[in-house]
Amino acid sequence: MTVNKKRLDKYKIIAVLLPVLTVAYLEVILHLLCIKSFGVRTLIPIMFAVPCGLIIHYLCTCFREKANKVIYYIVISLLTFFFIVQFVYYSIFGSFLSLYQVRMGADAVTNFFDQMVYAISRVIIAVLLFIIPLIVTIILSKKKLLVFRRPSI
Repeated sequence: MTVNKKRLDKYKIIAVLLPVLTVAYLEVILHLLCIKSFGVRTLIPIMFAVPCGLIIHYLCTCFREKANKVIYYIVISLLTFFFIVQFVYYSIFGSFLSLYQVRMGADAVTNFFDQMVYAISRVIIAVLLFIIPLIVTIILSKKKLLVFRRPSI
């Protein structure tokens, strides 16, 4: 096995593990910040992170490298945004945002805009914790340590 082949294999491992670790990290941070405990109930979201992260990885290796990279950034950004919204909503109302409440989203944003800004300003450090995986993804991508290629058959 050549040095380039070993290096490419290492990059492939990073590409597979990063979305899994990203989802697990976001789940754990949300759980710790909202529930403020770490126990058996925390393991369920972590176990969910494995298939979810693998689906993200495979979704982001179906096309050409540039398209895969764009899809990956969009998916990770949306996932990060979702977790931030859940955390801010929880910090305001003490419960998680449900799908029913998403339909009323425009009204909620206009009616509770001041509370949202206040809640975000109160928990800005915690919100920044959610952005760490996105920053890590950008750094790894810039350093060419993250491969978005289709697997060769």
